[in-house]
Amino acid sequence: MNSRRQEEYDRDFSEMVSGLKMEGFDSAPPTPQPADPPDLRQTPDRPREPFNLTAAMAEVEPDDPDPSEYTPPPLPPMKAPKGVAAFGWACAAYVLAALMLTIVGVQLPTWAGWLAVVAFVAAIIIGWRSLPKHRDADDDGAVV
Repeated sequence: MNSRRQEEYDRDFSEMVSGLKMEGFDSAPPTPQPADPPDLRQTPDRPREPFNLTAAMAEVEPDDPDPSEYTPPPLPPMKAPKGVAAFGWACAAYVLAALMLTIVGVQLPTWAGWLAVVAFVAAIIIGWRSLPKHRDADDDGAVV
């Protein structure tokens, strides 16, 4: 630990700064002279007019139609899954049911847990296999 007192620090500091010359500093700071601000209302070329938003909006024609005027067509009805797709949905439903029962505290048998794992993997594989096999060259995935 340092056993120096504050007086010793003050003495050392005053010795360090005693030889410094402070030239150019007067006791009173100089008073700044006020300068004329530039006139921003006009430029050398022409006087500046205030901006009129109403006139500017009247001159502009929108490139896109107003989105509030667009109403999308109704979606086609969803078809009921058949065959393998129905089995995939049933697997997904079983996994969700087993998960919800486990969350609320129901103790499922071990075989039901392993069946949920197998059903989850089966649902993922069935869903992955039902995706289209190829895409068009100009298809980037976005539908606008």
